[in-house]
Amino acid sequence: MNRRDEEYLFECIEDIKSEVHENNKMLRQICGVINTYLANHQRENEDDFSRNVLANIISSSLELNRRR
Repeated sequence: MNRRDEEYLFECIEDIKSEVHENNKMLRQICGVINTYLANHQRENEDDFSRNVLANIISSSLELNRRR
């Protein structure tokens, strides 16, 4: 292997290292988004449930008022 081959090899290694670093940053961001979604998913279901209960209460009271 001559000097030119070694330089090319080192350039390739640096390129790969840079790409791996960028991929790791993107992976961390993706994991952060997924963790945020999972942390808020249950709360979203609870909020939906609360809204449905409130809507049913309002709907029932409106029906009772119409029957009077």
